[in-house]
Amino acid sequence: MKCPKCGHEQVQSAECVSCGIFFAKFEKRLREKQEEEESQETSVEESPATTPRSSPVSMMEELPRPMTTGAFKGDPSISSIRDLCHGMSRMLRAGQPVADSLRFLSEHSPQRLKQVVNEIVNELVEGKHLSQAMAQHPHVFPPSSVQLVRAAERTGHLSEAFLAIGEALEARLTIRRHLVRSLLYPFFVLLMSILLLPLPKLITGDSGSYLSSVSIHIVVVLIALFLCFVVVPRVIRLTTLGYKLRTKAWSLPWPATLYQAHARSVLCRVFGRNLKSGLPVYESLESAALTTLDPHVQRTCASAAVRVANGESLTQSIAGTKLLQPEDGLVLTTGETTGDLPGALDLLADRYAQRVQQGVRVLLIIASSVVALIIFAFIFMSILDAYQGIFSQADSIIDGLGIPKIDMKDVKDIDDVLYPKNVFKPLP
Repeated sequence: MKCPKCGHEQVQSAECVSCGIFFAKFEKRLREKQEEEESQETSVEESPATTPRSSPVSMMEELPRPMTTGAFKGDPSISSIRDLCHGMSRMLRAGQPVADSLRFLSEHSPQRLKQVVNEIVNELVEGKHLSQAMAQHPHVFPPSSVQLVRAAERTGHLSEAFLAIGEALEARLTIRRHLVRSLLYPFFVLLMSILLLPLPKLITGDSGSYLSSVSIHIVVVLIALFLCFVVVPRVIRLTTLGYKLRTKAWSLPWPATLYQAHARSVLCRVFGRNLKSGLPVYESLESAALTTLDPHVQRTCASAAVRVANGESLTQSIAGTKLLQPEDGLVLTTGETTGDLPGALDLLADRYAQRVQQGVRVLLIIASSVVALIIFAFIFMSILDAYQGIFSQADSIIDGLGIPKIDMKDVKDIDDVLYPKNVFKPLP
């Protein structure tokens, strides 16, 4: 039998092993759609003529909006989602149906991810596409992942789509590990300074003042870490702030150029995979642009897709834009001329990814140095505060013993200090 959606040929079954649809549900939805179209009273002649590729409006209507669901919930970990995607890729490559693969993987997934996967399976049974079911859980599968799966559903290459999602998540985990390693030593020094520098308070005061000082500093550090690594990323990801920052990043210098290289890498990688899957150039370009979640890339690719659909070459359609750096245009031109455009796009994607990795290393070195300077400044101020406390305590002890002080205004030479006469004055 042949799948009515993706055209994949397989043995008689209730589900397509390639795109994951249930044939009965899919045919029912098609019949309902046809009946709805036939019941419309407006004829085709009365409706205004439209040209789907005349403007980027249709593309802009699909721009992903800021996600509001799943905010500050107990989201599954990135590593568990990565393992799920890699498992799906292997099972689909082995010929297993989509729903069966999800059921099997959900049994070996953490509880948070298991609940999401079971909901996706239920939606598949109801007749929805896999991309539609995944789109209902943006806190687990962002729009970039959904767009990859949506493009793969049309070509029947779901295993490659899940492999790409898993590789992207692995790259995020790698950057996170580098960040933790770079900041581990400075924060260790900060923690030791918080514990050791207030020790003079045990001599000049009591244990209560020491514990109070340590507790306050630890709470401040924990709040700062929570804001930097939890609150700020979620606010950027779940609100319009991220949309504005991504738009502004294309007009800012380094380190904003790292984000530009990352967006170009994702665009070229997905663009090449879409072409290998058999999608047309203009459709591959639009789908790849949606996976970047970047408004500038999406608008530029929408205009370029219109020009490609009207007969222009890809090189001409993106000339003068910021989709690629000027020195990389020759690679694209060569690939388009020789007919190996997917290979040229893969080469550009690897090149941009390498630039991102090198830039991230430099950025982490700078960030760790700045954090170290802040910590050393904190240590210096803490030492000054500790010595001031010791000196003030010593003055109070001297005052209590009644030891006279030397008025330095009356000191004329060293003999006045070594052999004081009228230098010492009684304390008032």
